[in-house]
Amino acid sequence: MTEVETLLPGETVSGKRFLTAIGSAILAAAVIGGISYAAFGFMSQSVRVQAVAFLVYAMLTATLCLFFRPTTAGPISLRFTGAKALAASIGILVATAAVVVLFYYCLGSIFGSLPSVARQIVSIATDAGRLKGQPTTAWTIAIARGCLLVPVFEEVFFRGLLLEWLRKRLREDLAVIAMAALFALEHGSLIVAPYVFLFAISLGYVKLRTHSTLNTVVMHSLHNVILLTLGLRILNA
Repeated sequence: MTEVETLLPGETVSGKRFLTAIGSAILAAAVIGGISYAAFGFMSQSVRVQAVAFLVYAMLTATLCLFFRPTTAGPISLRFTGAKALAASIGILVATAAVVVLFYYCLGSIFGSLPSVARQIVSIATDAGRLKGQPTTAWTIAIARGCLLVPVFEEVFFRGLLLEWLRKRLREDLAVIAMAALFALEHGSLIVAPYVFLFAISLGYVKLRTHSTLNTVVMHSLHNVILLTLGLRILNA
């Protein structure tokens, strides 16, 4: 992969600054969520919920980016590092998907058959089932949030801020493992956790090798598009 300048571990992520940014982001998101929910009372409930969720994620992302600007520099590092690095990142995504399938196949006695596992994962991790029969507007907002905004937020937070904060306190490999474990825990499902953990390991590896969360955002967005497409085929078949 293309190498760029090395960011020192935890260079700009002190514990105080990190916690202040998180607290401010949560507070700002809560305020915009409450205001928008009241203001969008004229919308149908499904559209209203999706619109509020979109604004909440947008506020979380914007607040974190304001605390650690410029976003093209560390620790967020939303920058283009070359076509080769981007192509290699997508290749790692494909390889990770193969490893995940093999993992669940080998542990079929625990998790169930691959079709059963796939159905459970897309039911939990996508809106394909929850938005079935809902208005087009709700779908449009949900797709924009799930396939673009959520990947940006999660990459900024997990592979940007959290990983760099952990690197200041742990060995690099342990920092990636700890970040991946927290990422899996955030998704809150035993069936989804192994898959999310492996995915986060790959994202962490790409971030450390390319020093760019833009590459991981592309991986994450592409992953979510594929997962949603799979969910639509499985749950609406």
